[in-house]
Amino acid sequence: MKKLLLGLLFVILILSSCKNLTEEEIAENICNCLNENADMIDSLKLDKCFDQHYHDLSKLSEEEYFEKGNKIEAYLSKSCKEYLESIDFLIEGDWQVIENIKYLQDSNYLGFKDYKGLYYIESNSDTTRVSIQDGIWIEKFDSTLFSTLKIIYTDSTSFYLEFIKSNHPFKKNLSKPGDRYRYYILGKEKYFYKMAVVVQDKIYGFKLYFN
Repeated sequence: MKKLLLGLLFVILILSSCKNLTEEEIAENICNCLNENADMIDSLKLDKCFDQHYHDLSKLSEEEYFEKGNKIEAYLSKSCKEYLESIDFLIEGDWQVIENIKYLQDSNYLGFKDYKGLYYIESNSDTTRVSIQDGIWIEKFDSTLFSTLKIIYTDSTSFYLEFIKSNHPFKKNLSKPGDRYRYYILGKEKYFYKMAVVVQDKIYGFKLYFN
């Protein structure tokens, strides 16, 4: 009986400690799990690590669950290279992982500065509309969600986007004011620019359409 009581107490202590973990701590545990299981198939590895360290969120309300989940995903996207490697198979449509950037010479931005309205299509098929005015890049995800960034031109083929603010549930956790992301113009087709952005040393290519 004494052993049973001690065992129950041990389980209660474990569950209590799980509930008290911060989003960052949960993300770090998931990242460690992904690294420890690096040889597994990506989809199985993700299922295992999220099931193992995400279970305590199931008791939260739907609103709390998504809020905490967005913070965890944002932290993984910023700080866990193995996480980005593991979700490569989810990237599709206009997006792809590319090995290197083929720099254009003296392109003068291929007329990029002339466009005030642009848009790109996410891997999940959602459309994000972009407007550029007075050096401010505004992304609109729907009628209420947006991100505001400052566009900083560096040379004739690339620019930085410096995060200012967002009310998007994921993107507001992904960046803090002053964070910069470098974008490269790789070419221009009839309806879109071929672009690239660097995240955690990974290069993502995508299409940026002009109106």
